[in-house]
Amino acid sequence: MRSMSLCAVFCATALFVGCVPLQQPVGQSTELNALKQRVVTLEQQQRSQASANDSTAQLRNIARQQANLKAELDTLRVDLQSLSGRLEDQQYAALQLREELTVTQNDLSLRVAALEQKTDSAPSPIPVVAPPQTPAVPEQIPAAAVTPPAEPVVTPAAPVAAPEEPASADQAENLYHDALKLVQQGTDFTRSRELFKQFLQQYPQHDLAINAMYWIGETLYGDKQYESAILQFQDVIQNYPNHPKMPAALMKQGLAFHALGDVRNAKIILQKVVDSYPQTPEADKAQERLASWQ
Repeated sequence: MRSMSLCAVFCATALFVGCVPLQQPVGQSTELNALKQRVVTLEQQQRSQASANDSTAQLRNIARQQANLKAELDTLRVDLQSLSGRLEDQQYAALQLREELTVTQNDLSLRVAALEQKTDSAPSPIPVVAPPQTPAVPEQIPAAAVTPPAEPVVTPAAPVAAPEEPASADQAENLYHDALKLVQQGTDFTRSRELFKQFLQQYPQHDLAINAMYWIGETLYGDKQYESAILQFQDVIQNYPNHPKMPAALMKQGLAFHALGDVRNAKIILQKVVDSYPQTPEADKAQERLASWQ
């Protein structure tokens, strides 16, 4: 009877225990939550690091692209500078060639004008008189029976005096061309001016004397002595108003005024070139300068 009671108590206790839910200790639950939170934090850190790595890679890629672009821009800049330098060299060479052609053209026009004036003032040529012809002998008369007429005594005519030329004409030409060559080269305006002054001192009556006066003004302009150049060109303008060099002297005088900052007088003088000498190359150049000064 007693054993049956103990058995019943045991069964009741088992049933009670089975019906009551098992509960975890408080310390273990807190530790589990902390572990879960740590796992979550680590996952977030991993994602953030992965995102940061991606951003760093992108930044590095962008920086590399920028470096490549900068290198390409530097190369283009160098090429552009090289092209600009070559273009400036070509423009300068073209300008030098144009100036040389202008100098040569001006000098040739002056020489042609001087030759024309010299030709107009030369004496008329002496007509050549043909000698008298011997009359023809008729065929029926024997040649031996014909007495040839006495030949007239021709007195040799006095030689016609050639136009007076200086004995040192070649030296004058050489001196003039040596000075002009220095102007064309643009290397030594001072030496060229000295040679032109020497030419004027030695050959003041030479046909190229006025040309030499003009080129002295050009050398002063080339040396940037603009005030002296204006005065020199004024001598040509005032003393030789009908000379073919008049338009060029006016043109250069106007440019000298402009170089000194006197734009008003420069425009007046260049407009005078256009109005007074419309068919000359200087008029075209003056018109271009006036348009560029607007």
